[in-house]
Amino acid sequence: MLRPLTVALLVFLLGACRTNPAIPFRDDHWQFFALGGYGALKDDFVEHRSHVGFEVVVPEEGTHGWQNEVGLRFSSGDGRGVRNLNHAGTSQTISERELDFREIYWGARQVLREGEALEPFFSVGLALFRFDSHETFLDAGNVERHDGDHGNEYGVYLRTGILWNTLRDVMADDTEVKLGVDVRGLYASDYSALEFALLIGLGR
Repeated sequence: MLRPLTVALLVFLLGACRTNPAIPFRDDHWQFFALGGYGALKDDFVEHRSHVGFEVVVPEEGTHGWQNEVGLRFSSGDGRGVRNLNHAGTSQTISERELDFREIYWGARQVLREGEALEPFFSVGLALFRFDSHETFLDAGNVERHDGDHGNEYGVYLRTGILWNTLRDVMADDTEVKLGVDVRGLYASDYSALEFALLIGLGR
């Protein structure tokens, strides 16, 4: 699996090989967002997680509202559940688990009523994330034990929301503040999620 830094380097090199390489965001339209929210997580121990993140959205001119979105999300949650102390399941204990996620994602976004005050949108994309799990529990002898797991996983997501364009040309010429809400469904083999987020951004 390619690391995010490797992917970014490849994109930079491809851009540098163009006859007239463009300086990113100097002449193009772009949007930068900060987001935060809460959601349900598919896990036996942790049922909910909160997240914060950042993303860049770049509209494609002449494509009737199609845009590229790329971003980072950091999320975490904790919970408790039953842990088997032997393979037969005859001895069990309550375990407390903490889960942390670091995610990079890329998707294609379709914006309806582009350029108007309210812009509904939907998108589909690919998410790559790393998870770290930490557990604390008492064994059969009432001795506190710690266990952990980590790894990488990927999934696909569907997302829909609405943006409100406001304060046009107030902060700077040809800029506007964007406020929004969205809902995202992430499907992955182990950690699927349904998440709600609030967004605030700046675009031009």
